[in-house]
Amino acid sequence: VKEEVHRSYTAFYWDETTPVVRRVIEAGKRLGKEITPKVGGGGSDANIFSEHGIPTVMVGIGGRNLHTTDEEITVDELADGTRLLLEIVRG
Repeated sequence: VKEEVHRSYTAFYWDETTPVVRRVIEAGKRLGKEITPKVGGGGSDANIFSEHGIPTVMVGIGGRNLHTTDEEITVDELADGTRLLLEIVRG
C-alpha cells in the first residue's frame, strides 16, 4: 500500500488579541452569545487569506450533517447567524 499526502490548505489560528477575532467575540457579547475561538479542520478561502498574513475568521452558525445530502439548518439558526453578521459589520 502506497500513501501520498498532499497539503490542500495551510492551517491557521489567530488568538483573542487579534482585532478581527475580538470584533467577532464582542459582537457575540452584544447579542448575549459567548463565542470561543477554536481550531477546526477543513479548508476555505480563509486559509488562503491567512497564509498571506491577512487575519481571517470562520464563524459557524449551526446546522447538522454538514457536507452530506442530509445537511440541514433551522430558520432560527440562519436568523441568529444573520444577526451576528450584522453586528460584526456594525462593530
